[in-house]
Amino acid sequence: GTDPHLWLEEIEGAKPLAWCREQNARVVAEVGDPEQSDAYAKILAIADSKDKIPHVCRIGGKTGEEAARVYYNFWQDAENKRGVWRRTSLSSFRSEAPEWEEVLSLDALNAHEGRREGEEWVWHGYDALDEGAGGTWDRVLLFLSPGGTDAQVVREFDLVSRQCVDGGFETSAPAKCDAAFRTRDEVLIGTDFNGDGASLTDSGYPRVVKSWRRGTPLSEATTVFEVEQGDISASQYAYHDRGYVHEFQLRAISFYATQQWYRSPDLSKTAGDDPTPFRKVPVPDDTTLGTFGDQATLLLRSAWAPPKAGREFAAGTLLSAPLASVLDEDWSQATPLFEPDLAGTTSLQSYCLTANYVVLETTEHVRSSLAFYKWDKAASGGGAWRKEELPADQKIPVGETVGVRAVWPDDSDQVWLTRSGFLSPSTLELASAADGCTSRQPL
Repeated sequence: GTDPHLWLEEIEGAKPLAWCREQNARVVAEVGDPEQSDAYAKILAIADSKDKIPHVCRIGGKTGEEAARVYYNFWQDAENKRGVWRRTSLSSFRSEAPEWEEVLSLDALNAHEGRREGEEWVWHGYDALDEGAGGTWDRVLLFLSPGGTDAQVVREFDLVSRQCVDGGFETSAPAKCDAAFRTRDEVLIGTDFNGDGASLTDSGYPRVVKSWRRGTPLSEATTVFEVEQGDISASQYAYHDRGYVHEFQLRAISFYATQQWYRSPDLSKTAGDDPTPFRKVPVPDDTTLGTFGDQATLLLRSAWAPPKAGREFAAGTLLSAPLASVLDEDWSQATPLFEPDLAGTTSLQSYCLTANYVVLETTEHVRSSLAFYKWDKAASGGGAWRKEELPADQKIPVGETVGVRAVWPDDSDQVWLTRSGFLSPSTLELASAADGCTSRQPL
């Protein structure tokens, strides 16, 4: 039968919003205003505390340049309600009181543009311009959401002047969009191009991806990829990786099933003019595919016997093989970087890639441990993975977990270690995969 509550699907409609206000008022009258409770005050104090760890992300610079202000952090507290994007140097970040340079204050931006309450810009992150080795890392695409909804706008931002680029890439109408630099003068974007929903899927995400050239209106962007109306989303992106350039097209059929196409692009041409054909990546739709230079990495969600591998690998296995061979359905050179045991006592929690290593965070009987595989370029056959054993005294204590995140895989094996446990507060350390994270600098 007909759903009697279907009218609530119009989340911005006057009638659904009025109903929500009515229900909120009824609950407040029954149990009280949560903002006046002790629990609310405690949670707010924690959220506004200046003792929080200010996790940073590096954009550009060179490893060893201690004074370069290339470590960025987005921070919110009582004085920065909507948040401030700021940066510092590694030497300053190591100190007890880092000196932060403001890059963009959303509160100041909202005040300058006269944004009304409930429509203030909310931080949705950024995409940095990646030009490979020798790139200047001076531009990003900012994603700003009105009121914190799924919709967002795109604005090109200059990290040197700390200003939006005059006449740069910018969208005006908020929509569920996906955008990324392909080159300095080209952006790949999926959005509600005409405002009628025709370029969105039934799920409300981009269905069509277009190539948008600098200096041209969005209306002149050229379609380069599209998927079915009933799919989840479409996306296309290109990036540099250890001397190689990769470009993928993704058709998300469901949240756990994605079809992918690949090419090594000619970035001197726009995506629409590049004659290099895309090839379907012949892997199961529920796998997670990545790259390490000219190698592919593949995380299995289901058991799979790859062609020419000679065996089946269990769900949860992390494989690596030459990308060219993967495209040719030849897994004879595959290396399992992690395999869960038959008893089900081990699992891969996460992994990250540095300049020369894959760092694995695994658990065995719920106890965490780290494993390190180094890419040996000099090995026969074009390279091979070598596992590096850790000293026995470097095991992670019982009840403690460690999160690992690469600092800057373009030129560094450094990693951020986030440690936490039942009996110890969270800490942040700087370490290196090159020595198995045995030398750690508390931050």
